Amino acid sequence: LLVTVFILTRPSGGPSTGQAAPALQGPMLSGKNFDIESRRGQVIVLDFWATWCPPCLRSLPALQKVHAHYKDNPTVLIASVNIDSTPDYAARVRGFMKSRKFDFPVIFDPGKRISNRYKIKTVPTMVIIDSKGHVSSVHTGLYSSSTDRLIEHIEQGIEQAK
Repeated sequence: LLVTVFILTRPSGGPSTGQAAPALQGPMLSGKNFDIESRRGQVIVLDFWATWCPPCLRSLPALQKVHAHYKDNPTVLIASVNIDSTPDYAARVRGFMKSRKFDFPVIFDPGKRISNRYKIKTVPTMVIIDSKGHVSSVHTGLYSSSTDRLIEHIEQGIEQAK
């Protein structure tokens, strides 16, 4: 019975695996613009999140650790897409990142244009794109509350996408 309930109620969404990753362009927390086309050849991990999302808050430390691990690796990019949409979203996210000492790249999506293109229905959702620009895997919801398990899960996705 529990398995049936989980299957019927588990979060879903995200692009289909195997398809070309949708175009993605947007402003970043750094002040630069992000364009996924300029990243072709890299494995890209995109984590869709919000500052008000409790499961996101539990998963972001793992994203930070994986980002720190791959920061100097030109074949892998760890980035996030923030969907906060309050009038002060940029300042809010900047303060959030600073207070937690996170430095992974953040792409802003306050109008949900990117999220809609990627068929994101819930956060957190992680999309891993292979080096050829195709969606390798999509993970919706919190995979685990253990940072170590989350890191292992993200790194497995990266290895499969290479």
